Amino acid sequence: ANGGGGGGAAGGGVTHEDADSPLVRHSGVTVLIVATKHDAWRRTDPERMKVLVRALRFLAHTNAAGLFFLGGFGGGGDGLRSTDRSFPGDVNENVDDADEYPGEMRAQFNQFRAYLNHLMFAGADRKFPGKFAPRLDHLRPVTCPVGGDRLSAIGVPKGAETGEPLRAWRDVTSRMFPANVRDGDGDEGSKVTGTAPDLSKFPEREVDVAAKTAAAELAAFRRSQA
Repeated sequence: ANGGGGGGAAGGGVTHEDADSPLVRHSGVTVLIVATKHDAWRRTDPERMKVLVRALRFLAHTNAAGLFFLGGFGGGGDGLRSTDRSFPGDVNENVDDADEYPGEMRAQFNQFRAYLNHLMFAGADRKFPGKFAPRLDHLRPVTCPVGGDRLSAIGVPKGAETGEPLRAWRDVTSRMFPANVRDGDGDEGSKVTGTAPDLSKFPEREVDVAAKTAAAELAAFRRSQA
């Protein structure tokens, strides 16, 4: 894989339509960005959610990374929590409590797990054997494998005052999602706590060994770049 800025295939041979763009940089390590609190944010106003999703798509795509939205790790009878987080007055009323979200999220998690296992045990240079069409609709959980997006489809923020897309996306998300709101300013019920699930409860020897190896390789790579 090409570790320089722009050029080359992304993730050890994965097709990347913008590989020749100077905006795209591959670190030499296949990366997946996983947003694990989609259930808590999905009621955010659609226009705000659109900005957030496009900013994450830009960040992932320009770093030759995949992007997945997951949720439901906070417990509850079906493993999917019902606590949604939104901005006051900015709730997406189109989301129905009785919709098919729990089943959709379980299917999303299964697809993510299959793709992660493929990258770990088959390698990014091999084609994923299953059907995997990118889903980029900001109203649904995003699913995008490495190289599955396009800069032309992501675009740039409206009214951007800078010629640097990364800075433009950072500025617009900072304005639309102020730090005090992101950090849970307000009543206790609006705060989101917890992180990813404790995978130590579900040991799998091969996966655990591969994860430790990958962590060691990443640490070595970071030291070499310091």
